[in-house]
Amino acid sequence: MHGRYLPPLHLREFDAVVLAEVLRDHLGRSKKEMNAARDRADRRGWALAQERWLAIHSIWTKVDGELRLLGPMLPIGLESLEGAIRVRATRMPRSAANADTLRAEAVARREAEEARKSRLQEERERCTRTDEPGE
Repeated sequence: MHGRYLPPLHLREFDAVVLAEVLRDHLGRSKKEMNAARDRADRRGWALAQERWLAIHSIWTKVDGELRLLGPMLPIGLESLEGAIRVRATRMPRSAANADTLRAEAVARREAEEARKSRLQEERERCTRTDEPGE
């Protein structure tokens, strides 16, 4: 109604969930703007804030409706999300507050990797055949 239409947007369902949360939060902020303009007796400001609230509500309704149609996320999508979270979690930057914790986690990871390599080496040595002459 106000301006041109955008082409269709294609969102992954996790992105749509995040978008719905952001829109819901923004609805609250827009409602506060409407109330503030009303309290100032700013008719133009109130009308603009209401138009924005209606637009945000319309988008939120569409996104939320599509998510409801999709239903819960499929197991393969949840696995993909968990994998992305695991990868991204390893890239968390260090800060003064978390330095000790991250250092301890790195030491534990190194020790676990060394233990794994040691077990593999022992398994290889145990499974290798020793063909010595004279036996």
